[in-house]
Amino acid sequence: MPGYLNSHRRFFLSYASPVVWNGAIVAALLIFRRADMAHLAVYASWGSVIGSGLQIAVQLPVVLKLAPALRLFFGAGNQNVRTVIGNFVPVLSAGAYSS
Repeated sequence: MPGYLNSHRRFFLSYASPVVWNGAIVAALLIFRRADMAHLAVYASWGSVIGSGLQIAVQLPVVLKLAPALRLFFGAGNQNVRTVIGNFVPVLSAGAYSS
């Protein structure tokens, strides 16, 4: 998305949105500051995941406004996409139960 915004001379969001990502990590660390180090690392990781989603959420409305015909989809017909999805699901579920 930053590349698309930059190509349309919209530079602010592509450079400011990482602040939201960092803010989510810092917020997770502050909220759970009394946790032990092992759990604090897990909370920081979840803060990173949430921050990544927030970073996309900040940029997406402007991108959709600039490109109203843009349609996001998973190319499930592509073998490489199926491989990534097939490998991602077990890793995600294993990570959720390991802590």
